[in-house]
Amino acid sequence: MKKLKAEAHDSVILLGDVSCLFNNPIIAAPICNRKCLCTLEFVKKSNKLKINGLEGLEADVVKTALLNLKIEGTFNFIFDHQYEAINDSVRAAAALLCVKKLISELGLEPREKISLIPRQIFSTTDQLPFATLLASSFLGKPIAARVREGFIELALIKPFKMLYLPLTLRKPKIDNKLYELEDILSPLTHTLGHLSIEAVKAIENGDTSLLFYVMELESRLTLSLLDDPYEIFHEMYRACQIVNSAIRYSFYHHAIVIPYLRYRKSFNDLTKSFIKSLKLDVMTP
Repeated sequence: MKKLKAEAHDSVILLGDVSCLFNNPIIAAPICNRKCLCTLEFVKKSNKLKINGLEGLEADVVKTALLNLKIEGTFNFIFDHQYEAINDSVRAAAALLCVKKLISELGLEPREKISLIPRQIFSTTDQLPFATLLASSFLGKPIAARVREGFIELALIKPFKMLYLPLTLRKPKIDNKLYELEDILSPLTHTLGHLSIEAVKAIENGDTSLLFYVMELESRLTLSLLDDPYEIFHEMYRACQIVNSAIRYSFYHHAIVIPYLRYRKSFNDLTKSFIKSLKLDVMTP
């Protein structure tokens, strides 16, 4: 069997990486300037399935897809990407795209593309961010997902740019006391859910100004759920001194994400202020 190659774009979470813990939607979109190439190599026949080159949850997802297709043998998944991937999910997405080609190569019965993504990874809040990023990278489209409900594809009609600023701070925890204060938590998480819905509308209407505003507002409300947001507030304020635009804190990535329109100072001033800053171009299909 010949080697099969497939390419997937990395994805980034736009909203919902904290509020999805409270059954709200989470939204992710693919990035056109960050991609991962996967090569699938058949090693040998056997009565058992064995895959090399993947670990953890990404390996579980790909192995489940192959088992569902009743494919056996030993396979190598080899990855090559020019940039360091933001998420492990992009490797799983590229591997699944290779599996999709393998289906055609083996002449198997065509299946819907969603069947390659195990629905069970959408069943828990812990795996939901990974699952959403995986689906977005696999389909090359923005995705809105909700725990136990799966995902829907979104039509992004207008691309936009973002700055991605990884933080070196410790990742904060959700304030456990909030779970005891239902009279406060319920209206707050309900509001966050409505913001995710407004973000979906903004994406599909091409209203980037509204999307950026909702992203920033959602982030500031999200920070109130964290046990100690002081350091994050400080880093966001520092970034705001340089960039005149919307800004949000990404809990899942532990980074500052800036969907940018205008600058007070040059772009280089911002990238020099934060280590490993990245330029991200959110893509349309």
